[in-house]
This record gives sequence, C-alpha cells and structure tokens, in this order.
Amino acid sequence: MKKIYAILTAILISGAIFGQTNKELLRMGDAAMINGQYTNAVHYYSFILFKIQEGEEAIYYPYEISTTYKEPEKDSTGTVSPPSNPNAKEIRIIHKLADAYRLADDYKNAEKWYVAALENPNEEFPYAKYFYGVSLMYNEKFAEAQAQFEAFQSENNDPDNKYYKLAGDKIASCQFALNPSNTKETISITNLDSLLNAGSTSFGLQFASEGYMLFSSARVETKIDSSKLDEERNPLELYLLDIYTVKVNEDGSLGEP
Repeated sequence: MKKIYAILTAILISGAIFGQTNKELLRMGDAAMINGQYTNAVHYYSFILFKIQEGEEAIYYPYEISTTYKEPEKDSTGTVSPPSNPNAKEIRIIHKLADAYRLADDYKNAEKWYVAALENPNEEFPYAKYFYGVSLMYNEKFAEAQAQFEAFQSENNDPDNKYYKLAGDKIASCQFALNPSNTKETISITNLDSLLNAGSTSFGLQFASEGYMLFSSARVETKIDSSKLDEERNPLELYLLDIYTVKVNEDGSLGEP
C-alpha cells in the first residue's frame, strides 16, 4: 500500500506542476496580447495546446489515476491542426489563438482556427464569426466572407452594435471586390525584394521625392568603412534604427539602399 500511495502522490504532484505551467503560459500569452506582441502570443497559446518540439503531450489530471497522450494532428501542409473534442479550457485557448493569428496578420492560420472556434463557441468571444469573415476577406475569399458577415448581422441583430455596423461596411467591401468591373487586369504587384527586407526589422516606407523612397531598418551593415575598422561596435546595434534612401529606377527596380 505504501508503494501504491507513493506512486499516486507522484502522479498528483506532476499534474499540479503541469497545470501551473499551463496557467503561467496562459498569463504570458494574455500579457503578450495586451502589449501587442501577437506573434509571441501565438507561441504561448500554441505551446499550451501542443508540445510541437516533442511531437506529443502527456497530461496528468489531478485526482484522477489517468494520463492522456495527444499526437498533434497535421494537415496536408504539415502544420498542426486544432484539437478534436477540446475541453472547456482548450476551447478558450482556441479562440485566443485565432485572435492572436489574426492580429499577427497571419490570416491563413487565423481562418483555420476561427473555423475551430466557431465549431466550439464560447460566450466570452461573441465576435468570432465577424473576425472569421475578416480573415476570409484577407484571404481573398470574398463571397464566403460576405456570407459570414451577413450571418453575423442576422445573429447579432443589434444595429447599434459596433461590429454590426462594421459588418455592414465589410459586406459593401466584399461586393465591391466581387464586381468584375472593379478589377484592373493591367496592374501587376511585385513583393519588395531583400534589398529592403534585409535585417530584423524594416518599415515606414514612403516616397521622399521624385524617384526616391525612405524607410527605417534595424539591419546591421555588412559593408564596413575601412576607416572605421578600429572603432568599437555598439553592442546595441541590433536594436537601433537607421533611415535609408533607395532609388526607384524607371523600370521599377530598386537601387542599393
């Protein structure tokens, strides 16, 4: 009996420790959301649901002599899928993770997690359907997005509600996007190349004058001025910003920043 009691005690302690770890991760995820660190929030919320690094998660429940093994489901692209048959705590995290993906501008994953959120509604998140529509819009699924906004308005039925009004605006935007006469076939879009996107952070791009643009970047210069080789480099260089100019050539290509 003493040996059995010792084993049960160990299981209960393990469960308590794991539960505390989850609470800590949840607090960190919530803090990241408040501070606008949405990618960090994605990491914390995802880690609660799945231990991706190990490819498994063993959960010990206090006061129960049981353990569950979870193998993360993966879709065709190899990404982790939402859990099936989630419990109440997992449902809250599914909703939080969907919001975090959306605010991190990762609308592809936001769409996937909002589907899971709508399959597992939670009254704490009454606008999941609206934000699902927003994610669909950014993924250029305008007809599906319009249907979600219309369904949201029908269910909400409160013209004074902020999101009810926003849904009306989004419906008009979807209709505009779906109108063939509003499509400009002669326009091509090219993503900015690594000349501008080098470094840890580049932002604030704007035209400064005819044929020139300005932008900010935290990149570390790879070309070293030989006259400054003896100077001690700033240890905070990775965290400092510089302002760059870049020439826009007549063919649309970019010069050296």
